[in-house]
Amino acid sequence: MANQNRVEVKSVNSFTDRYSPAQSISGNFLTTRQPAWSNNTFGHDTLNDPFRTGPLHLTNAYEFLDTAGEWYLNLGAGILHHIPRSRQNMNNVSVELPTPQSLVAVGGTYDAPAHDISFSGITFTGTSRLGPSGNQGYPLRQPGQTAIGIANAHTSGVGLGASGTTITRSEIAQNSEGGVVVGGVHADAHHSSDQRMVNRDITVSYNRVHDLGIEYRGIVSVLNTYGRQQSQSGQGSPPLPAPPLHPHHGVRQQAAEQLRPRRDAADDRRRVHLHVALEP
Repeated sequence: MANQNRVEVKSVNSFTDRYSPAQSISGNFLTTRQPAWSNNTFGHDTLNDPFRTGPLHLTNAYEFLDTAGEWYLNLGAGILHHIPRSRQNMNNVSVELPTPQSLVAVGGTYDAPAHDISFSGITFTGTSRLGPSGNQGYPLRQPGQTAIGIANAHTSGVGLGASGTTITRSEIAQNSEGGVVVGGVHADAHHSSDQRMVNRDITVSYNRVHDLGIEYRGIVSVLNTYGRQQSQSGQGSPPLPAPPLHPHHGVRQQAAEQLRPRRDAADDRRRVHLHVALEP
């Protein structure tokens, strides 16, 4: 198999999807990259210990193409391989290959915060998601990629501290993962050390939200976390992999040193090797 290090292990668990990229394949032994394997075997509903035993797939290899509608991007050759669907004429097809992971990132500084911003009547569509194919994998914590990030440090570099921001009567669609994320889950999000960090007066209303989580389905379409005077209303139309609205006040992320179990040599050997029978 060519390009073995682009193969990814995908596990569909009880309520998480997890991806762990391969480092190498030898016979029936697949060795995953680190820290992706450690990331995906830590927490709940993990790759090696799911709440419900679901499908386990190998993805992202040219050799796996066998069904109409499937595609593979050969990065080295710059070629997109695609098996056309029934009665599909590729001469008449418009093909988009998104590369940006986020379309809009709203974030200022605590001395000069972002405020009094409104998006209305705009279509936000076409994002990619490149992170899960890297060494970190896709451990599925909170949604990390989103079309629009407000006071979200994943995209802006400055988390929290937004106010007077509205997204209304717009369309958010055809994105690899999530739609809108407001805020975060670290300690300063729920117990701010500086009152300037508190998100205030954020409104997401009357938007058409559809076709999200196309590739990475463990998403929330519109997620707002801790803040004051935040509201969502009138979002969504199917298909969506999860309910479109999620006012979230849960998982408070503690310091990694408190949560992550200590590693030793035996533990490394257990986690690094995933044994998968490959069909010839």
